[in-house]
Amino acid sequence: MPTLMPRSKKLLLCFISLIVIFFAGAVIDLACGPEPDPYDYYVSFFRNNVQKNDGYRSFYFNGYLFLNDQTEQTSESYINAKEWAKYIGYDVKAEDVGYIFYGLDRKTDSIYFRTHSNSEKLLPDSLRENQFIKALDKNKSALAYFRMIKETEPFVTRSFDEWKVAPKNGSAYHAFALACLKQGQKQKDRFLKLRYFYQAQRLLRYGGYPQEASDVYDKYIKEFPSASHIKGWALSIQAGAEQYCGHKEKAALLFAQVFANYPERRVQAYRDYHAIKVPAENLIKMASGKREKAFIYAINGFHNPHIGLASLKKVYNTDPKSELVSLLLVREINKIEEGYLTPRINGSKYYGSIGYWNHAQYDSVKDNFVTYIPKLRAFCDQIAKQGQYAEPALGNLASAYLSWIQGNTKKGFESIDSLKSKKIGTKLYDQEQFIRLLLLSQSITKLDDSTENVLLPSLTWLDKKVKSEIHLKKPFQDGWGDYDFKYFAPSSRDFYIKVLAPIYLKQQDTAKAALCILRGEKTIIPTGEWDVNKPYGFDMPAFWQNYLRPVHIRTIVGWQKGRNKSPYMRLLMSEINKKMMYSIDHIWGTACLREHKYNTAVKMFSRIPHVKKPKKKDDYWSEVYAFLPVDPFVESLNDYPQRYLHIDKPGYTQLTFAKTMARLQVKVKSDPRNSAKYYFKIATGLYNISYHGPAWYFSSYRWAAADVGRKPIYYYDTDYIQTRSAEKYYLKARQLSSDLEFKARCTFMAAKCRQKRVVHPPYPDYYDYSNEKELDKQYKIYDRKVDLYQEKFQRNIYFTDLQQNYSTTKFYKLAVNECSYLRDFLSPEPIKTPTKLRVIVIDKNTSH
Repeated sequence: MPTLMPRSKKLLLCFISLIVIFFAGAVIDLACGPEPDPYDYYVSFFRNNVQKNDGYRSFYFNGYLFLNDQTEQTSESYINAKEWAKYIGYDVKAEDVGYIFYGLDRKTDSIYFRTHSNSEKLLPDSLRENQFIKALDKNKSALAYFRMIKETEPFVTRSFDEWKVAPKNGSAYHAFALACLKQGQKQKDRFLKLRYFYQAQRLLRYGGYPQEASDVYDKYIKEFPSASHIKGWALSIQAGAEQYCGHKEKAALLFAQVFANYPERRVQAYRDYHAIKVPAENLIKMASGKREKAFIYAINGFHNPHIGLASLKKVYNTDPKSELVSLLLVREINKIEEGYLTPRINGSKYYGSIGYWNHAQYDSVKDNFVTYIPKLRAFCDQIAKQGQYAEPALGNLASAYLSWIQGNTKKGFESIDSLKSKKIGTKLYDQEQFIRLLLLSQSITKLDDSTENVLLPSLTWLDKKVKSEIHLKKPFQDGWGDYDFKYFAPSSRDFYIKVLAPIYLKQQDTAKAALCILRGEKTIIPTGEWDVNKPYGFDMPAFWQNYLRPVHIRTIVGWQKGRNKSPYMRLLMSEINKKMMYSIDHIWGTACLREHKYNTAVKMFSRIPHVKKPKKKDDYWSEVYAFLPVDPFVESLNDYPQRYLHIDKPGYTQLTFAKTMARLQVKVKSDPRNSAKYYFKIATGLYNISYHGPAWYFSSYRWAAADVGRKPIYYYDTDYIQTRSAEKYYLKARQLSSDLEFKARCTFMAAKCRQKRVVHPPYPDYYDYSNEKELDKQYKIYDRKVDLYQEKFQRNIYFTDLQQNYSTTKFYKLAVNECSYLRDFLSPEPIKTPTKLRVIVIDKNTSH
């Protein structure tokens, strides 16, 4: 009897739609590559940092996030420490200052700055030897400044929400601010004078006196002759004060100025600017100079996640030499890569997973991009022709790349060949080489020895670039920083997997396609990290695990062992080392198990060093794949719960399983009197290494609940999902036996195998949850299909055979008692699943 799990229909279809979106795409996309992260979720061959200044990394395009990076790209604390080190002299380093400013615990900090006199003996050695401390002892004015700001520190270290309202002890803020202002007026040292004024402004602003803070800025800081970044921080506070006083347009303009001139406050200024929501046209009237106007247009352009030339053209027409032109142009290219190129390469139908929530289907979005790309390319040609931008070659490269995306190879080569006589920077040169590689691959109709040699120089260049990035230190502790700094590795992976491999697959050269996929993934996961936590075979690309057959692997191994490899093949296979060969042997042996070539499987598994697997598995889904011991030759009436051996028993491995199956293949011929028994054991072994058995990992590298009842997609699914060979051998065993009880058991096991051929109907392909009428219609259609599925599942031809020919056996009575489907078959009316409750059918006879 099926077990039903009730849940609302809307929730069901939401869940189903997510599954459909996740699994949408071509085989090449499903079969390889790690899961995407926020910095690497779309195919990109155009670098987002081609401009000279890397201080805008937070504003590179990222459709998943409000900002590509939430942190400031320049450290305010380091800038402050650097200014102090230069001011204090005595060869003091910024690191010495930074440690004293930001690295001391409260106790040590208090000992030095609040009780300095006669406290030298209390200081730890690390402070006594600090060069900044030594220099500070010689500058009494600087030390006095420090002691004063340490007194004010508790007032300026508040939580974010606390800044929304004036503090209750505003008078204390005011008193400290006036003290700082007085010291600033008295101070002759210009470095300290500016800082006293800044502290006064800051305390007045945070203390709830925005107008007085604004007056301090206008009178003492605004025109103060200094290049110190303190002026930028004061400008940021002034912008906040103007906003607090209701002067929104002036505040937004000041935040735009902070954004433009002070990279250590750029992200925060960007957030504050957009929080005010002032029309850009109003600010342009107030702006002074083309640079300031360009930044206003750019800030608004960075905020737009959708395609559009408006901001880019305004920046270019206002200040064509600005690097903002490059930033906005590359953002538009990246949007095309995300919204058009990636779905086209991956074969994705729906856009729900890439940020275009206002579009339901692929075609509507695709049409927008098809219309937009020529417009952007025309603008790129304009940049290249007019030569006003600092590096007009960017226009040629962008135009060539867009031509490649459109499939116009001739136009692409024309754009990029026009650069031959021009001198360009390193970043643009690298971009040119990659675009040439893309155009060359697009111009090739068939990959053979000749055309592979055409690609070789570009691939060799790319290989060197990838290797130069391998040892880059991760800039962030969260682990995502690699993709923000390593430009060639992700693009190289995508080229091999998304561009080169499909060409080989189209030529039906599966072996070389597999090498491209392996090499592509190796660019992201270096050799030393390839198999840290996974046993052999489980560390290989999914394409290798699911699509390669013994004939393909034999070809690859032959190439690897060959002495006369071409330079192209040496490059393609250069990452395959000795340890990886063990993984290749494991996949070869597994593929032989799938094709029932047991002697070859024994040979492959015997070449792999023994790896002792843990006997106890605490986490079934852990990456180490520590499986419980099993005996795959013990049949079970029900698939669930699975039967495992006691943890102290060794169980079978793929090697011992292959040896046993090889012996059984010989036995059925050498011992014909007992051949029925041998065929039954072979059938049971095949069943138990299928999806439905406890030893599924002997024939598959993945197990997913969604696999039950699906259509075959891999070459081995006829056995892994549908258990056809097991059914054949159970019937063969029944045919060769005269024992009625044994024949009944064979018939029932054949019935279990036959059930696995019934394909579960696909879930409703409908996503407009606001349309209740259409939603109910789709759901009712799905209900009827599920009823038909249940009926097919129930009306098993072997159940009829059991009832007619074996109803008198003891096994029949046992089967009726154990199997709900057999009881349903014998009942006078078929079991219908209630519409309101149906979500997923969990059958103890067919699933884990």
